[in-house]
Amino acid sequence: MKKFLICIFALIAALCVSACAERTADAEVLESGERFLVLRARDTDTSASLGDAMTSLKNSGEISFEASEGVYGLYVLSVNGVTAAGDEYWAVYTSLGEYGGVEYSYESSAAYEYGGTVCRQANYGVDGLPLVRGALYILSLESY
Repeated sequence: MKKFLICIFALIAALCVSACAERTADAEVLESGERFLVLRARDTDTSASLGDAMTSLKNSGEISFEASEGVYGLYVLSVNGVTAAGDEYWAVYTSLGEYGGVEYSYESSAAYEYGGTVCRQANYGVDGLPLVRGALYILSLESY
């Protein structure tokens, strides 16, 4: 009985540790330039966002970015050391159009083509875009 209780407590402790562990979101860097960053989701995880994926990639040293927390979530200020200045901003594009009944980008939105895939300017910021396997996410430094 004592061994059984020890096993139960060990299992509960392991579950608590795994629940408290830092969340990772599975995306990969396809290409990175001075004025753009292209990411692709490896798996579908609608509870994780592009912002979560960017944070995971930042924590692993694959990218760097700075952002401020705003009313609508993270507002990207710089990517890989390049800061938006003056009339510049980091635009977010995605190949994810309609998914799960939500329009994440519209056909009539501005376009950014990458590797034969047309990505449209996102209707949501990095915290509002879910990770969907194979979807592309592009951050592009643009001017107003």
